[in-house]
Amino acid sequence: MSKLVGYEWRTEKGEKFSSYDGGIVSAKVSDWSHSEKSQLSGRNIVHIYWILKDDQLLPFGKDSALKELGIKQGTLKTKVNEYMSKALKEAEDFKWLLKAINKTEKYSSIQEANGYYKKLNYSPMHEKGINYLNNTACFCFNNEFLTMRNNAENNKAFTQLEYIKVIEN
Repeated sequence: MSKLVGYEWRTEKGEKFSSYDGGIVSAKVSDWSHSEKSQLSGRNIVHIYWILKDDQLLPFGKDSALKELGIKQGTLKTKVNEYMSKALKEAEDFKWLLKAINKTEKYSSIQEANGYYKKLNYSPMHEKGINYLNNTACFCFNNEFLTMRNNAENNKAFTQLEYIKVIEN
């Protein structure tokens, strides 16, 4: 079963004619020097529809993607728009997370980092005996420690920032 997992337009800075501006203007233009070969047609493409087929990520042109997926043109555009919207939101969320990690105070020990996390998340409304460190991990970079939720998104962000997970609480 083939599945659309991405779309990419390979571009570079260039120039194009604009009737609105009345001449040549700076613009993003297709970058044919970085084109891919469409899996089905063998043609060079810069509008690339990435399709997962038999556990391989393969490039397809628009017409080839339509054939491979067995869908109508409008449906392909909808799927690409949904994918791009989701990818942009995830990228924005990830940028926000990276900023938050960089701004969060770091500690000199695991115990201090865990203590700060507990203090930050304490609420008198919680049940007595609640484990505030449940599903958290302590990460370290340059002998500075930080405790955060232990989930895929945080783990990815910490890895990108070269933190090491030292303990799962």
